[in-house]
Amino acid sequence: MNRDQVYIPDIRLAELLSLEDSAEGAFRELFYRYSERVYAYVLSIAKERYIAEEVTQTVFVKLWNSRSLIDRERSLKSLLFAIAYNETVSLFRRQRAEKSKIAKFLSLNLSDVTNDTEYKIEFENLHEVIESVVCTLPERRQAIYRLSREAGLSNRDIAEKLGISVKTVENSMTAVLRTLRTKLEIRDADNSGCMLLLFTLFFT
Repeated sequence: MNRDQVYIPDIRLAELLSLEDSAEGAFRELFYRYSERVYAYVLSIAKERYIAEEVTQTVFVKLWNSRSLIDRERSLKSLLFAIAYNETVSLFRRQRAEKSKIAKFLSLNLSDVTNDTEYKIEFENLHEVIESVVCTLPERRQAIYRLSREAGLSNRDIAEKLGISVKTVENSMTAVLRTLRTKLEIRDADNSGCMLLLFTLFFT
């Protein structure tokens, strides 16, 4: 679908989205039309860029996966924002559940956690996973992460040491922690979530 063509109403895009030959083009047009608005909407609720990015991606994945089931009489704009709202609420609920687990861990001190056989094994596994992921990062991001988490330098000190801006350090750390969290979520999918919890407590 050529974006230089005349404006196509949403109701027509909903029809095109359900057709195999035109679905991809219609989807691209909808993403171009609404992705920034959905992102801004979620950001206004969540106040966190990484949440807005994650939810926006999920919204359009769900739109694509359910394209054959879309009610053509319903406003696509309303549908997208409804999905965005529901996904944001679901994310908040998951975070609350995680915080309740964190509260339980906070009743223990660090030595209790690291000396307990089960948690000690999880800590060792966590370090292995983190190291394996960090080793795959671009060289600069590796350096920034190690200076921050292993050497304990502040963002300003890292920026001065590497000759980059503080903002670059902040953005790099955000990206690294998001990558680590995603890998750990996959790793912990069939487990108790203990490893992800320890990462949240002691590495972020």
